[in-house]
Amino acid sequence: MNLAVPAALGLLFACLLWVWIRSSAKHAINPRNLCVIDGDTVWILGPDRSVAEKVRLQNVNAPELRRPRSRRELNKAVAATEFLRDTIERARSATIRRRGKDRYGRTLARIAIDGSDLGRLLVRAGHAKRWT
Repeated sequence: MNLAVPAALGLLFACLLWVWIRSSAKHAINPRNLCVIDGDTVWILGPDRSVAEKVRLQNVNAPELRRPRSRRELNKAVAATEFLRDTIERARSATIRRRGKDRYGRTLARIAIDGSDLGRLLVRAGHAKRWT
């Protein structure tokens, strides 16, 4: 029996497992490199202050800042954005746990500020809804 096929499949499985574990691991990021775009989207800035990565917070949905359906939605979107910006500005530390990409190519991730998940903070404060 040829052992090359099972060995190759085992190696492939090990590589895929390693990539999955690495991509879902927490990574420290500098909160000063986070730029708030709206209530559920941030950009991670690189050393030259250009956009290194666009991140959509996973499992939450905040009102739309761009193209709101009403004045009320715009007011809520502005409040969510300000809440997120204020929370990040006060942060001493941040971590990110990446979970893939959305249909717009943004990284889907959970970001924790000083150990607290940003999405949960937004939901608790009434600025976003849990989204699955």
